[in-house]
Amino acid sequence: MSIREPILFPLHQKQAKEITEFEGWRTPLVYKSLREEHYAVRNSVGVFDVSHMKRTLIKGPGATKYLSEILTVDVSRLKVGKMKYCLLLNENARLIDDGTVLKIDDDGYVLTTNAATDAKVHKWIRSFAPSTLSLDDITESSALLAIQGPHSSLLVLKLLNLDVSTLKWFTGYFLNYEGIDIVVTRSGYTGEDGFELLIKSDNPEKVGKIWNRIISLGAVPCGLAARDILRLEAGYPLSQVDFDETITPIEARLEWAIQFEGHEFIGKDSLEELKQCTPERFLVGIELEETGVPRRGMEVFEDNTQIGTVTSGNLSPTLKKGIALGYVASRVAEKDRIVTIWLKEDYRKARIKLGPFINIKIPR
Repeated sequence: MSIREPILFPLHQKQAKEITEFEGWRTPLVYKSLREEHYAVRNSVGVFDVSHMKRTLIKGPGATKYLSEILTVDVSRLKVGKMKYCLLLNENARLIDDGTVLKIDDDGYVLTTNAATDAKVHKWIRSFAPSTLSLDDITESSALLAIQGPHSSLLVLKLLNLDVSTLKWFTGYFLNYEGIDIVVTRSGYTGEDGFELLIKSDNPEKVGKIWNRIISLGAVPCGLAARDILRLEAGYPLSQVDFDETITPIEARLEWAIQFEGHEFIGKDSLEELKQCTPERFLVGIELEETGVPRRGMEVFEDNTQIGTVTSGNLSPTLKKGIALGYVASRVAEKDRIVTIWLKEDYRKARIKLGPFINIKIPR
């Protein structure tokens, strides 16, 4: 498989400290330092190039009905400019992916999903699409920049001359900036207030000008390493790391992203059956009470009996301790339940968390 590069890659290649390959994309891992990038987002403002996220433009008569059938949300409830977090399930109610759906006009939507499932989602959504619809992959003909942090609304005001301070969460604004169409949504994946800019251009110079302008206004450029720790602190699961097609939304504790009433969707019947009994495992947060950094694949114990496995973990710069997401037996999936993680030939005491590790600061 050939490695893809975002529109801004030549610029990143010059500016970033470390480049990595992530799910078929060559993209920045660290710009200057992980610590600087993390604290910029938590305390001020940072900017990420997340153009590796898959973006599909879906337009035509019947688009609303079609999306309501393949997603776990009733898209008919969306107004133009509104966005919704959603899941894609297979017929057995297992998780293909998660994503967002944004309504851009009466018969038009942008579905954003993960790079890790690009080919799978591409095939899946097209297999159910009626001939009345056009499904265009706009991933390589657009850019997606995420401005994140408590100072993000002030930066967007300076950048676009647009007051977004009262814009509601998961709501978008459409504008033209120096000849380029941009959709600004109040959204993000860090646990902080923030905005994502969907830039409808594949011109590196024009997009690069916007990127450099954002940095000149005070945003610290950030890479995937900081993004991963930020989302982990917020307790956000990552597709194909914390869940995949072996996992149900119930096990992943993502039922809140499902609208059961008012519409039929793929996997609903199977999901209704699964709801009749308690699953054997749940995805939970795990916070170390002792020193150590939990990593994917480490085993979780209670009373010397393995009861789970870590799916993602790291050292939290905010909390100054190790944190993780992982699946544990449903009987121990209780807030503040004491468990241990087998780490470096020793058991390390840890505590179960059922919510984010930090205070989420997104506006409601």
